Amino acid sequence: MGPPSADELHRAALDWAAAVRADRADLADRLGSGELPLGDCLVAASGASWGRTTVLFILESLPGARKSDTRRALSRLDIDGALAVADLTPAQRGRLLAEFPLDLPAGRP
Repeated sequence: MGPPSADELHRAALDWAAAVRADRADLADRLGSGELPLGDCLVAASGASWGRTTVLFILESLPGARKSDTRRALSRLDIDGALAVADLTPAQRGRLLAEFPLDLPAGRP
């Protein structure tokens, strides 16, 4: 049995990418429905398949999140929205939870 062919490698890469997209879509649905609270998401990120997902994606998936307000809040908190959620420091997680409380009413970031 020899090394995998280029077609097999390509198929494996496509399958991996599809699985990552499905994980992110599921994550967004769970955050948006409130099934997964932000605090639980931030804590679980380091061991989760979606840990490399950006902070901005996570926050914009929350119910009622508005892009401009979310980006403004990240700027005010001095947190890069492109940072992977698994790479947040405990202090950054704390600042996010203070800014984006779990009992957030709909329509507010």
